Amino acid sequence: MALLIEYAEGPVGVLSYSWDVASPLAGIRASRIYGREGSLVFESNGLFIATSGRRWRIRFPRLGDMLGYHAMFADFLQAWRARTEPRMTLARARRDVEVVEEAYQSAGVSKG
Repeated sequence: MALLIEYAEGPVGVLSYSWDVASPLAGIRASRIYGREGSLVFESNGLFIATSGRRWRIRFPRLGDMLGYHAMFADFLQAWRARTEPRMTLARARRDVEVVEEAYQSAGVSKG
């Protein structure tokens, strides 16, 4: 699946993804973002982030939280204590699913 996204603010994004392509490293996958002044490569579970451009860097944010559960729980607790909304809300999750469904619909692919 290839998805072209035109953001209201001006940037354009392209997402290419396949469920059928095997991961060479047992589930570890790299994603890339390219910009005018550099690029970003990141492992989808948060294993590493590498940037290039004016400076090249690689970071290993949280090796102990590969599935993101610690970060999600910490965000929820912080929001509960501060009486604010967490970063990931039900509305944002629903919008994420809507974007996926719209992509399949625009490609003429049935969902199942």
